[in-house]
Amino acid sequence: LSQDRQNGALAALMRRIAPEQFLALATELCLTKQFAPDWARDTLLALSSQERSMIFEKAWAAFRPELDQKFSTVVIGACANREQTLQLVREWLQMHTAEKADPEARTRYDAVRYMLANVPGDDLVSVVLELVRDAEHGEAEELIKLVSHRIGPEPDRARDDNPWLPTNE
Repeated sequence: LSQDRQNGALAALMRRIAPEQFLALATELCLTKQFAPDWARDTLLALSSQERSMIFEKAWAAFRPELDQKFSTVVIGACANREQTLQLVREWLQMHTAEKADPEARTRYDAVRYMLANVPGDDLVSVVLELVRDAEHGEAEELIKLVSHRIGPEPDRARDDNPWLPTNE
């Protein structure tokens, strides 16, 4: 068996035998590892939207770039709800125009950018449409670029469990 299949089989067994401990382990891995295993990602993305948003809050509240903390921006970004996406976009706008010579500021900016690349597409479009109405020209342009980069021709980024593109609803 390949390593992925063995890990998947072990994860399925652990999920069945000790579901609470399994969820705790999946959460811990996504909160402490930059590249969480697929089974951990799948476990968190299968949670309710309220549970996912709580995980996002926990990760974001604990994030300290000066401590060189790592977390799975792919998973944590996908856990964000609309309000959290709005929070990320506002922070990104503020940081996007600021000087990022400080390594800690750069690390935080990169984390925000990577999470925005994985937030639900519908929420991102909704937030951008809300913010662009009152934005100055330069800010509006950056907001539009944020969405256009998400919907550009990059098929390798799309995943079925975390759709890159917004839905047609």
